[in-house]
Amino acid sequence: MPPIDVSLLGIFGPENRRIAALTDGETIINALEGEEINGKFIVDRIGFESIDLRFVGFPDVPPETLEIDS
Repeated sequence: MPPIDVSLLGIFGPENRRIAALTDGETIINALEGEEINGKFIVDRIGFESIDLRFVGFPDVPPETLEIDS
């Protein structure tokens, strides 16, 4: 599995359509649940202060939680 090389900047939008704002250090990425990030991760769930990421190609591996970077 690849290392998680993105940071969560924040979460915005209405409760039924939250958007996660992430960065890989160079680019800001806005993603909805189910979207793929950099060909490595899938946004599994967007909460209030964290998101769960799944790894592309590893469907049986539990998601990793990523909290807002402080």
